[in-house]
Formats: sequence, structure tokens, C-alpha cells
Amino acid sequence: LDIHQRRREAFLAIAAAEPERCIVVDASADPDTVENVVTAAVFAALETMTPAHRKQASPG
Repeated sequence: LDIHQRRREAFLAIAAAEPERCIVVDASADPDTVENVVTAAVFAALETMTPAHRKQASPG
């Protein structure tokens, strides 16, 4: 169990150091809430990536 706690602490440190890249989801909530939080985070991340991707992919 100690290895899992150390790994969790390491991931939380990464998330704290790079909040623009990581999100911490409280998975102790009910499954629908967890799903909604994850889905919202994924769509928000994709939305920030899409304009740059379109500019790179456009001909010209």
C-alpha cells in the first residue's frame, strides 16, 4: 500500500506543478458526477487545442 500512496503523492505533485496540463478528479463522488467532471475536462482541453490544430492543418 505504501507504493500506491507514494505514487499518488507523486502524481498530485505533478498536477500541482502543471495545472494547465493536469486535472485531479475526486473519484469518491458518485459515478455520474465523476463522468461529468472528466467529460467536461476533456472537452475543455480539446477546445483549447482545436484552434491551434486548425491553423497548423490549414493549407497556406
